[in-house]
Amino acid sequence: LLVIGIFMTTWQWREAESAREAEKAQRLIAEATSSFLIDDVFGSIDPNQIADSTPATIRSLVDPAAKRINERFADSPQVKQQMLVLFGRLYSQIGAYNSALDLLLSAHELTEELPDPEISSETIDELMSTAYWRSGQGSEALPILNRLLEQASGDANRVASLLVRRGNAFKYARDWDSAIADYEEAIRTAEASDAGEAGDVVRLEARYNLALKLINDGDAAWRQDRLESAEELWRDAFGAMSNVRSQAEQAFGAEAPFTVNTTKEVAGLLVRLNRNEEAEELYEDLLPRMVELYGLRHLRVRRAYADAARAQEKLGDFAAAQRILEITLASYLIAEGGENAATIRVSNRLASAHENLGNLQAAQRLIEDRLTDLRKAGFSEDSNAVQNQLQVLEDFL
Repeated sequence: LLVIGIFMTTWQWREAESAREAEKAQRLIAEATSSFLIDDVFGSIDPNQIADSTPATIRSLVDPAAKRINERFADSPQVKQQMLVLFGRLYSQIGAYNSALDLLLSAHELTEELPDPEISSETIDELMSTAYWRSGQGSEALPILNRLLEQASGDANRVASLLVRRGNAFKYARDWDSAIADYEEAIRTAEASDAGEAGDVVRLEARYNLALKLINDGDAAWRQDRLESAEELWRDAFGAMSNVRSQAEQAFGAEAPFTVNTTKEVAGLLVRLNRNEEAEELYEDLLPRMVELYGLRHLRVRRAYADAARAQEKLGDFAAAQRILEITLASYLIAEGGENAATIRVSNRLASAHENLGNLQAAQRLIEDRLTDLRKAGFSEDSNAVQNQLQVLEDFL
């Protein structure tokens, strides 16, 4: 009995000591993490930069700290792994996917060496796959997602979520047939799993992407002058996307990002279908919400503004179109530069609005400004971009 008592006492002491060591380790990790973020990242922030927090601004703050992760945490692999993943996620959030992948790949390699990693390799795999397909590298994401799907066998809700992710990867790899198959399978799997709100998210995201396919097909038909086919596809897309929007409002609320994004697509379809008064009404509430969510310079917001201006152009309200396009152009110039093709399209539309309002000098100046931007960017006189803009100027004159 004495031996047993000594053994139990020793075992309990070791358990308590192990718990104390684990708590100490977690405290040290938290302290190291806080110190790094405060000293190496936030300590150098100028409040004026925060007020102008574009992706480029954020990169200027984060890049120097990211480069110091390996050196700073050379003797603390657990903290190093967490920092690599944290900064990888941050880079993904601002669209710097290649930088994100560099850090996430390093984190993945380190995870294989850790006996008890704080962040699992499966979590890092998910982050990597998303960074791959969001950067247009859908084919790179597919092997990772296939592996995750094999590991998730038996967990219906996780399988459904991964099927949507793989559908996105197929979409960015321009394999729409496989993408549609995955989205439809995700819907069936989520419906069978009875997973509540998580299942709602999966089903709605899959249906959202299926509606996007109809929009893309309609746009392609319109570019090929198959106008009746385009209108039919847009009508189908409008019905599907409106249904997703209605369900999203019920499930998540009108101000949720997914609902707002879906509303943007519905408004864009109203413009395509020449239901411009309805689009105008929808944009009146939508645009401020999008700016609040993403900021004025986000690509999704810029495109929404451009579509809202299109509704005003179709309605013949060129003064309203001018106001919207001026905001849109300012955002494109900052985000993309004056030589960017999308910037030039917006600029030429603004010139047309000025022309319709009799502001001929302002219109000519805009066209010539974009020509100057193209030449400064190194486009030759015989390049398509310069020749097209010269044609715009000639038509105007």
